[in-house]
Amino acid sequence: MNQTLRRLREGGGSRASANDDGRNGLMSVNIHEHMQRETSKSKTSKQRRNGNGKRDFLRAGFALISIVVISIFAGYNLNNNMYHKTDRESPGNHHQNLSHKNLKSPPLKKASYGLDLDDNKTKHSVDNKKQEQVRQCAFRTYPPHRYYYSDPTHKLPGFLADSTYIRGIAPTILDADPAKKICIDQPWEKERFDGRLPFSDGFNPSLLAVHAPHPMIDLYGKEAARSMMFLAFLRFSGSSCSYRDDNEMKEKFNISSHSFPGVRNVITILDSNFEWVDQSPILVELDADFGIDGGEQGWWGGTLTKMERLSYEGKYKFAHVARFLEDIKAFVHQGEVWISYLGQDYGYNGNLVLNKVHFDVAPWDRSRIFIYIKASEAIVICCGRNVAFFSDVDDKLKGVSWVDPLTVQVIEPGTRLASKNENSSEIHGTSDKMVHLPSSSELLGIAHFHRPKHRQGSFCWEDEEQESCNYAQFGHHYTHVLYTISDKAPHFLRRVSNEFMLPLHDTEKKNNAHIIQYASGLSIIGNTLVISYGINDCEPAIIQLPVAKLETLLLDDLPRGTEVRDLMYNLEPN
Repeated sequence: MNQTLRRLREGGGSRASANDDGRNGLMSVNIHEHMQRETSKSKTSKQRRNGNGKRDFLRAGFALISIVVISIFAGYNLNNNMYHKTDRESPGNHHQNLSHKNLKSPPLKKASYGLDLDDNKTKHSVDNKKQEQVRQCAFRTYPPHRYYYSDPTHKLPGFLADSTYIRGIAPTILDADPAKKICIDQPWEKERFDGRLPFSDGFNPSLLAVHAPHPMIDLYGKEAARSMMFLAFLRFSGSSCSYRDDNEMKEKFNISSHSFPGVRNVITILDSNFEWVDQSPILVELDADFGIDGGEQGWWGGTLTKMERLSYEGKYKFAHVARFLEDIKAFVHQGEVWISYLGQDYGYNGNLVLNKVHFDVAPWDRSRIFIYIKASEAIVICCGRNVAFFSDVDDKLKGVSWVDPLTVQVIEPGTRLASKNENSSEIHGTSDKMVHLPSSSELLGIAHFHRPKHRQGSFCWEDEEQESCNYAQFGHHYTHVLYTISDKAPHFLRRVSNEFMLPLHDTEKKNNAHIIQYASGLSIIGNTLVISYGINDCEPAIIQLPVAKLETLLLDDLPRGTEVRDLMYNLEPN
């Protein structure tokens, strides 16, 4: 058992942290088996005593103490790390109780980390009229170089002024409702709270509107069945909340002084008003081998073998483990929730993996959600990312693998995504899915540019001096476009908007934007278009605008056969 605990505790860098949220299911199984073994050993020892009572007494006592200590450790980790729905530090550094009412579930256990909360104030609820407001998540502010117009006169740096833009028109700020931040509980940050903001609040959320599956109805009450809920798949990894900021700048903007806490995935469940209801890691059920030869080795990754282990009173036959699934995009196909992701167990060499998502009530705590994928259902396609998925009229799964030239492919096991065309523009697919516009027989997507076009590599070392590296480690100065394609094959580009940036939450800076904006999710709910996006690889947010505005944003139909590269022109001189 000591070796098992040591394997769980050890591990290099990101992998160890990623397991903080999800390995507890596996841990609890190991501990349960250990308790049975130790108890059996203790009984056998007593039966076979040969007169050395003192030695047997010490052995039995040691076994009993080990069981108690390990049980406490397991309970602490299970309650604190995996789901931890208790008091949370807000970006404003205030403490506020989560208030959720669950008509069917017992109250949650008291908060850990020394916080003693009233159980009556920590119950589930999706009824906003009856629940107290979940803590307000304040947007961050950043140093000047993290905004698109860092110069007060809006003078553009050379690499922007010399770039080409759709129709030769400079990007504008999208006219939308004020942005709303997606709230996240970060128990891993509580252990090292120093009065500053967390290292990251998560970013690039893939937002999926769903009618609550039965486990959610059981957990959150009948109101969940009558209203729309949202799943936000968030990424916690190396963030850009701070970039080349000295200690004085970090103190001024309340930037974390801590190092990267490790990679993890969090699925946040939101109600119809985008308020926090619940959250969970996403685990992998090892009902088959998971990964491929050539996957990252050691604690960071590697092929995992099928692992049978009866758990939770025999409900599950196989072990569940946490793995870092990067760049998750969520979509619905044939009535089921699916995700695509890049995986540490698939080598980071371009393999894109698809899995159906399963929901259950957590067997170790009937008030918690349990979300997992099955290794046996993994579908691997090669090679790419940023695919926008949709189901065609024949219910086949398809994906837009490239916006320029428009490339739509059937997605099935063994699919090889098309390579980039050397004559294409620098437009990149962004959204997790294509959204159907039945009134015009179109599919709507969102894509982005980041500039400069010919950046020297996709990564900046800390001391690299090229101009582009003064802004961000990766891509920056993002702009977005909305586009539509025909909803039936043969698919072709129908309409394309001019480039725009997503507005700041600060109305006093309404003519500016963050330099890193990644619109990762797109949904239409009734008459509202919802865009979920990441800010500076640091924060998750959503904006909303009326669907009717699409008619003013999406310009007239393009001549058939037109590609985005045909629309790119230099800006006209002022």
